[in-house]
Amino acid sequence: MPVAEALPFRPHPIWTSVPESLSALKTNACLTPLNHRLEDIAYLGTQLADATIITRNSGAVIIGRGGYGPVQCEGMPTRLCRHRVALRFAKSAVVQAVRTIGDDSDPIALVVADGVGKISHIIQLTGSYDRHIAMALDAGAEVWLPTDFQDIPLDVAPLSAIRALRANWSESAPQDHLDPFLNGRDIERRRALPYIGSDRAWPIIPNSLWPFLDQLTDDGTSFGRIVPATGLLQSDVGPLEMAKSHRGCWDSSSATAQFALDMNAVGSVWVTVVDWFAQLELYDAAGRGIAVLVADPLRSAEDWFYRLAALPRAN
Repeated sequence: MPVAEALPFRPHPIWTSVPESLSALKTNACLTPLNHRLEDIAYLGTQLADATIITRNSGAVIIGRGGYGPVQCEGMPTRLCRHRVALRFAKSAVVQAVRTIGDDSDPIALVVADGVGKISHIIQLTGSYDRHIAMALDAGAEVWLPTDFQDIPLDVAPLSAIRALRANWSESAPQDHLDPFLNGRDIERRRALPYIGSDRAWPIIPNSLWPFLDQLTDDGTSFGRIVPATGLLQSDVGPLEMAKSHRGCWDSSSATAQFALDMNAVGSVWVTVVDWFAQLELYDAAGRGIAVLVADPLRSAEDWFYRLAALPRAN
């Protein structure tokens, strides 16, 4: 069943319907801390059949249905899945995982938060099979549930990162341009982009993003949508079937997922290219990655390249 039918199409997606932090979630749900790393959850997720899987950050959310596709971690070739939820993760990521329990002691969801308890990944369990699978994760010690979040400050452009990008850019693979978004180097990458060459990376006018997405939807263009969170990336690929907007939120759905952007959270948009490989990188005002748009690997890379190259440059 397409997610557009399985889930209500909401102009205000998951940002407001799930608490921001584990401490807030704890006030109205029974939580069981889990003694597992993100890698364990990634492998377990491949066994899920009909879960609703959500990844969100401050400016984007993606919602898929089913279970995870083949396991892929940092450094492996990028793989976008058409019939399963593609999840890419960093083995070294510091996350907290909990299982929420209902009144009948059955698991309701698996929730992943960052090191300070901010929720970014949710697996909503709907069937008895998936709930049974979720019970395979062992309970652990009580997690730390702070309530205050601190933004990572933006410093001067990192010289070491600039040198590394310049030296390795021409020989880099697609995963080299995605992994910074899951291993905590997205701010560093954003600060380095202006200094690696105007033929390799350039900013576009943020206001052009909305009509560009509308055009992709109207044309039925198949492309990949990737949403980062702490230690992981969730993606969907294919043409968008429907798009709506409401109060600065651009909300869309494909045959397998929903994808939404808070346009008010987009601080800058960059095109990055290596030969015919090109991706569109969305950042917030602090330089944190919001989303990445990439070519469908089964479609023309040149067509996607020229679409991005035609976007109006910011300077």
